[in-house]
Amino acid sequence: MTSRIYGLDSFEGFPEPTANDAFDDGTMDPAVHKGGLGDTSYDELSTRLRQMGLSDQVTLIKGFFDDTLHQLATERFSLVHLDCDLYESYMSCLEFAYERMLPGAFMVFDDYNSPAYVGAKRAVDEFFAMKPERLQFFPEALGRRYFTRMGGDVAPGAVVAPAETQGSEARKVA
Repeated sequence: MTSRIYGLDSFEGFPEPTANDAFDDGTMDPAVHKGGLGDTSYDELSTRLRQMGLSDQVTLIKGFFDDTLHQLATERFSLVHLDCDLYESYMSCLEFAYERMLPGAFMVFDDYNSPAYVGAKRAVDEFFAMKPERLQFFPEALGRRYFTRMGGDVAPGAVVAPAETQGSEARKVA
């Protein structure tokens, strides 16, 4: 059986950020605004996938997450890589994908602990605060990416992120 890869993007940039995307003082990073990071072209990416011979394996879904995730309602996932920057986008994807994750599957958080996208960290911390999964990372990796493994197991070679990294809402893990 061939695995499918789904790529979801608005191809229009960010939706309107919310107060959860603001720093503690109420301001937002200059990159956080409606339409931010909107320079990705659906047509150019589709062409590149065809040129690489991947168009039979990768399905692009254009639109905002709240409008498109339902198209994957019958799918189960072994890997979900979230790079959606904003609080509401993260929450929509977390709520949708979590119940569809296979046992032992991985969920990667591209923007966790990013100085600009504080809403991403807030969403991940809130969502996983009372769940068995633990935030982890590979200490030797360049450009640390945090992830969880469904069921709470720690991946071989990974380190559980300290509670202070995870924020005040995170529970202490032994």
